[in-house]
Amino acid sequence: MELVAVTALDNASRAFMDVARHASTLYDLDSYSEALMSALDSAETPEEQAQLLAEIDLNDLLVQGKVEAYVAVIESLRWLAEGRKAAARRMADRAKVPENAVLRLKERLLEHMQRTGQARIETDQFTVRRQLNPPSAEVYDESIIPPEFVEIRTETHIKVKDIIAHFRATGEVVDGVTVSQREGVRIA
Repeated sequence: MELVAVTALDNASRAFMDVARHASTLYDLDSYSEALMSALDSAETPEEQAQLLAEIDLNDLLVQGKVEAYVAVIESLRWLAEGRKAAARRMADRAKVPENAVLRLKERLLEHMQRTGQARIETDQFTVRRQLNPPSAEVYDESIIPPEFVEIRTETHIKVKDIIAHFRATGEVVDGVTVSQREGVRIA
């Protein structure tokens, strides 16, 4: 059921994008607005000014419609992305079920082979054999491990949040850092 809804949303988004490509772009509308403002500055009669002001109002309405269309596409794409992420999480959770079943079945098979003393079982399709896995080590007390087996690592961590807080409080930029602030869009 969800796959059908996502496909319908995909198709609607593609259809909208095809229509939007043939309409004026926001860039075109901005350029036209600048040209109208320039023409308004050089208009000689009140009638020309009134006509240009009417065109500016119309262009503003087109811009507003274009912005609404942008936001509609942004929201549709956001919902699509969230839906796909949720579907991916569900698929990953569903994949764990057979993975766990594989582990349980292998454990049962190994237990059977150990109980019966079999090192190898051959069937028409498969050969199953017991095998030692690579050794593993679990540290239970670090303090008694000989020094030749200890590696001390140092990791530098720059406290970026503290640097930004310092910049906001004092206006000073810490040496070795450039502070920048990008502008974004919030949709409410």
